[in-house]
Amino acid sequence: MENRKRLDWPRIMKIVFYCMMGIQIMFGILWMIRNFTAVPAFGDSKEYLELGKTMILDEYRPVLYPLLLRGIGWVESVTSIPLPVILYTMQTMASFGAVLYGVRKLDEVILAGDQFLADRKIVHVFFSFYLVTIPMITFMNFTVLTDSLATSALILFLTGMVVFLNEASVKVSACILVTVSLMVQSLLRADRLYSCILVLTICLIIRLVRTLENRKRITIAVLAISLISIGSVRMISHMTQTPGIHGRVQTNLSFVLLDRIVWPNMAANYPDFPQEIQEAISIEDARKFDEHNNNVMYQMAPLLEGKVGQERAKDMYRQMAAIVFKNQTKKVLADIGEDILAMAVSPVSSLLHAYGRCEKNDSWNLHCMSTKTPSLTKNYNLYYQYSFVISIVFGGILSVIYMWKKESRNIGRAISAFVPYLLFGGVLTLWFCLGDGAPPNDRYAMIIYIAWALLDAALWGMWQRTPKAA
Repeated sequence: MENRKRLDWPRIMKIVFYCMMGIQIMFGILWMIRNFTAVPAFGDSKEYLELGKTMILDEYRPVLYPLLLRGIGWVESVTSIPLPVILYTMQTMASFGAVLYGVRKLDEVILAGDQFLADRKIVHVFFSFYLVTIPMITFMNFTVLTDSLATSALILFLTGMVVFLNEASVKVSACILVTVSLMVQSLLRADRLYSCILVLTICLIIRLVRTLENRKRITIAVLAISLISIGSVRMISHMTQTPGIHGRVQTNLSFVLLDRIVWPNMAANYPDFPQEIQEAISIEDARKFDEHNNNVMYQMAPLLEGKVGQERAKDMYRQMAAIVFKNQTKKVLADIGEDILAMAVSPVSSLLHAYGRCEKNDSWNLHCMSTKTPSLTKNYNLYYQYSFVISIVFGGILSVIYMWKKESRNIGRAISAFVPYLLFGGVLTLWFCLGDGAPPNDRYAMIIYIAWALLDAALWGMWQRTPKAA
């Protein structure tokens, strides 16, 4: 009985936590070994492979990824090593390197000299393996898509932001890191230029509020980063991309209203549309439109713009959106709110989706990633989802126990260091959920998975302060 009382339950729980992480790492390594030559069935992958050969790019496809595929194609022709093997190796190494660098920098900021980093190299490597084997991270590292490299560059960008917010002086090395990573992201995914500049601006405001020192230098540094990035990316895009060359509909505010508000509510509100719109769109067209979100761009917009022209179509998009919003205000707002919540808590909502309790695009992602090992893919993903929910719940309980004992575990400082990750997660969530009617897609929420993993590790005391040895 006495021995039972002496059991160190927090320590036992922490050991179990690390064992759960280790099992996930083994799952991830096994999955990678068995899928090294698989090509997931994403439609965008076929397009990127073709663009790597033709280099004929429209405004939706920046130059960097097709250029990379073109280079890898040449290496494949010389070495006979399959393109997927070369690409997946590069993407996984870039992902691990970015994560390891980010974790180490977070350690420097959070511990602030209280513990020698040399003593924590194994922790850095182990936790980095855990992050890279989060299924959605692993899956995207093994696809012919921009998501993997864009996320690696984003982690470097956010690491620069962590340094920017927490170190006394603005280092040239940090400015270069932020500038280069911002440009790389923007030449992989066009939307990143705007979302990253927004986060950079918010971080500038936070830094200026926090300290009165070096305000002028800090502001000049951020302006220089923004101007160099925007100018360089736009110049390269102008030289390499031709808007409209592939006939895709131009995205604008009117189109966003069609996508976010009218879909999938067109048929229900069709009787209230003006006669001119009903003459251009049949009830059958409206029902077809509501069937799938892809029909917004590939069915309805080409149909309407082909009949009435682009400018008149924009007016009609706005008219339809106004009518739908007036008739179904609660439904539209509820749909937007549900999407925001689902994307913000992606690890949890994905588990709920597996049981039909939340609408997301995860099923398609799993289908595409299951070309070679469907059973392993499903079980690997489910293991992560269950283990994460268990981990975050018990990590929270453990934190409450330590708070009750009045033992500091540095959680507040850790979360403060995560501010750039939390900021970008919020911006990304609003960006997609306010601008896209499709259910949230975890392909675009990879950094949110990283942010939740960092928070989970903080709850379990990964960044607990320990005094230096005398």
